[in-house]
Amino acid sequence: MLLSYFGEVKNERCGKCSNCLGLASVKNCETSILIALKHGPISLKELELQVDAPLKDIINSIRELMDKSQIALTPVNTYTLL
Repeated sequence: MLLSYFGEVKNERCGKCSNCLGLASVKNCETSILIALKHGPISLKELELQVDAPLKDIINSIRELMDKSQIALTPVNTYTLL
């Protein structure tokens, strides 16, 4: 972001700054959620117990996965794979 402010463009990620590391942790969280859901529908509380990530990261990952139509919320408030 800072580079773009000054008109510079960089397409590759450094893997060291908080922005790049944050993206990696979200991807790991998404992967963990998808693995947990392979066993069947799971509530947010159960995901919180199974996924080794802060709750806010789990919620953000759930939103991303729902936006990508990979998971859905069921009528009984559990998440399931699509």
